[in-house]
Amino acid sequence: MAQHNEDADLRFAQGYFASLRIEAERIPEGKTKTPDLRLRQDGRLVGYCEVKSPQEVFAKQVKRAVAEAPPGKRRGILEIGGPYGTVSRPHYCMLRFATKAEAQLKAVNPEHDVPNLVMLVNHDTHSYHDDFREAVTGYFGSHRTLARRLRDEVPEIDAYLWADRRPGPQAEPVEVLFGADGPLRETVRALLKR
Repeated sequence: MAQHNEDADLRFAQGYFASLRIEAERIPEGKTKTPDLRLRQDGRLVGYCEVKSPQEVFAKQVKRAVAEAPPGKRRGILEIGGPYGTVSRPHYCMLRFATKAEAQLKAVNPEHDVPNLVMLVNHDTHSYHDDFREAVTGYFGSHRTLARRLRDEVPEIDAYLWADRRPGPQAEPVEVLFGADGPLRETVRALLKR
């Protein structure tokens, strides 16, 4: 998927981390996939962060799927669950992002010595804060809605950060949701001051 806002989103992430007194330096692209940012505080390595930018592509994907369907066959929305089973489209998209990020983070942090973070800088008008919260935690409000949740499915990620950058007046603060309980949970909490 094209990341039309990649440079602006990376600057946004760097600004967010700077507000926490964390230097987020870009990792140059090489032959192997790596995360976008190396995080340092007082000169020492404190984590890595991959920035993903959900884009406004859903309507285009559905139109293409319908157009490519053989006559008399229904496609598109019915196949959104993909290889992960029947889940909401936002959950499927976030799972895909998290799975890709996990591989990138493992490339630079194979022993998981420092926290792995994923920041979703959302531009998709069909994806909302509640979708993010539900995908990560499996809950909508106080009700368990998903049997599968990102916290369990992608254990290498210690925290998920959400920033809504869709067009319009909403400018919600960055929200942090923690990954599965792991040995770095308190380290991440202290790093992000939560």
